[in-house]
Amino acid sequence: MKRSLITILSLLSLRADIVYESGNLIEFFGGTAPESAYDNWVSHVTEGIASDGYNDYGPEWLDVQTNGFGHHKILSEFSQTLVYWETILSQFVNGDTTLVDSLLQDSLDSFFYELVIFEDTTLNKTFHLLREQIDTSFVDENQIAIPEDDVIGSFRNSWGLYIINPNASREQVLIQVPHPCDDFIAPYIAMDLFLEIDAFGFMINGTGR
Repeated sequence: MKRSLITILSLLSLRADIVYESGNLIEFFGGTAPESAYDNWVSHVTEGIASDGYNDYGPEWLDVQTNGFGHHKILSEFSQTLVYWETILSQFVNGDTTLVDSLLQDSLDSFFYELVIFEDTTLNKTFHLLREQIDTSFVDENQIAIPEDDVIGSFRNSWGLYIINPNASREQVLIQVPHPCDDFIAPYIAMDLFLEIDAFGFMINGTGR
């Protein structure tokens, strides 16, 4: 009986569940957030160099682009996964966290996404995040001679980060960042704008371009 109970509990622990975190959203996004499952989200973005010398990826101390860091899963136009994601995102925007969590539980083994209720203790605001879990088998060494700048973990699907401000004063405003690596300053400016104007939504690509 005890063995059966342990087995059931173990199986349940493998399922997605709403994650509750507190701290500073800016630090989770681009800094240090020890209260979160991982931090400096921008550093974990899937990378790849389209053409040597074509883009300015910014200073090496910020991030050195590395082919093979992370994986971007491309979906076909008529993929049922896109239909499923449309449902997830619609309910996410509507604030139905229970349904979103249930949908993510049913797809955890292939989506690797989780719903996070993030309490920003600096701004005294609550945000809802759709966040992909990182795969620590991906390692970005950046500057080889400086082990301290290594980044452990990237994404397996790289479908982006989505943030909703449920009590936003500007409910019609969404901020989008399509090129987080190629336009290396854009993520930080966009996040500042999102918070400064109290916008409703924020979305950023999970791949460099």
